[in-house]
Amino acid sequence: MEIDRELVDVLTRAGAGSVNHHGSTLLAHLSGTARLLDLWNCPPHVCKAGLWHSFYSWVADPTERSRAAVRAAIGDEAEVLIYLFCHTAPEDLVCAQHDGDELLLKCGATVVRVSADTYAQLLLIDRANAEEMLQRETFAPSHREVLRARCAVVMRLLEDIERSRQPGCPYHEQLHSGQEPALSPTPTTDSDGTEPVAEFVLRIWRLHPNGVRVSRADPTLGGLAPESARQFCGPYIHANGAGFYVYSPIDVDLSLDPDRPFPWEWNILGEGYTDEDVAVVKSMRIQHPRFERDFIKRRPKLFLSGDDTEPKHTAQLWTGCIFETPPGWSLLVRSPINRGLDAPFRIQESIIESDWLRYDIWLNLEFMKFGVEAQIRRAGEPIAHIIPIPRQSYDRWHVQERMVAPEDEEAQQVFDDWIDYNWEKFHSRADGAREQRTYARRRKRLRDRVRDV
Repeated sequence: MEIDRELVDVLTRAGAGSVNHHGSTLLAHLSGTARLLDLWNCPPHVCKAGLWHSFYSWVADPTERSRAAVRAAIGDEAEVLIYLFCHTAPEDLVCAQHDGDELLLKCGATVVRVSADTYAQLLLIDRANAEEMLQRETFAPSHREVLRARCAVVMRLLEDIERSRQPGCPYHEQLHSGQEPALSPTPTTDSDGTEPVAEFVLRIWRLHPNGVRVSRADPTLGGLAPESARQFCGPYIHANGAGFYVYSPIDVDLSLDPDRPFPWEWNILGEGYTDEDVAVVKSMRIQHPRFERDFIKRRPKLFLSGDDTEPKHTAQLWTGCIFETPPGWSLLVRSPINRGLDAPFRIQESIIESDWLRYDIWLNLEFMKFGVEAQIRRAGEPIAHIIPIPRQSYDRWHVQERMVAPEDEEAQQVFDDWIDYNWEKFHSRADGAREQRTYARRRKRLRDRVRDV
């Protein structure tokens, strides 16, 4: 399909040819997106939507009048795709929730129902949008990695849609036509020698070489977990091993007592962040002179909140690192799970949406015990726990409750499964002794069955 010159002329008259778009023009980007969709044998209305996919962001607001004009120019199907694409945040597009044969898509402030066909077409436009930008040399390596990860996520979603269809579905040819992403995701080799999938990589950008240390969380709590729990308690082990540990960037002794004239007492051992620590930041002064100057001047170590008259109970500790997660993933920041329970402080829990904003994390230490010195060390216990979580886990879920009743077939099945599990766990032995391995055995059987599928 050749690009409709009349549609291109509309964009030209609107000034798309003079709008800068990452080293090129917006018009060139829109035309390139449409050409990729045509190369992938997408239907004509999808290619037209790709050509105008930024129309309601750059050219016109989606009023009733403008939407009617767009429908008259490119057709109803293409206009709906443009409207949805312009009003759906990138992170929401990859987090649509299945509801029967349809999907629930967060579009602006509302949630709309779309068919699997429409959702697949939106994903194809999103993929073409990212791949067109990947073909340029003007993007920084870090931005290109984000685009690669985005393509990988979208391709996986498209493949999931394909698997849910019957053979011969409209997108079977596109997904198996040999059209791979322009630049394949670059896997990162993990510490255990495996190569994680690109969309499951936590990226950390250090602002100085001697800041926080990050390591995988330990299911055994460094060998301190009870032996019986390590062998038989799956929920305990899963929680311990989720995510990553963060260790303090400085050695500091810190205590809080509201009854003292000045509530805080602290002693930073050594130099904290030395001039050598910030050498990396100094090297950025040409590009970011103000940031470099302010950083050296203040040299972040520790911020203590409150004053003599109204002390607060929170200290802030800077990690000195920028954290980045793949599209649709955030970071839950909290105290280490099942560790450091006797510490005089806890980490205030927060969720950082580090996919759309690469973010340096400040740890808020909220003191719960007064007059007790916290000895925080780089080489000591982890100070915080960060866990990647999908965004839909906190903004898409709803609660459904109902009583277990004999006439409710599904509820009866749930009740029967629960009875069977408890019978096997507590009464399977002839002597009535408790069988501790029931959970572990069932978990292994279920996981093996899932792997086989």
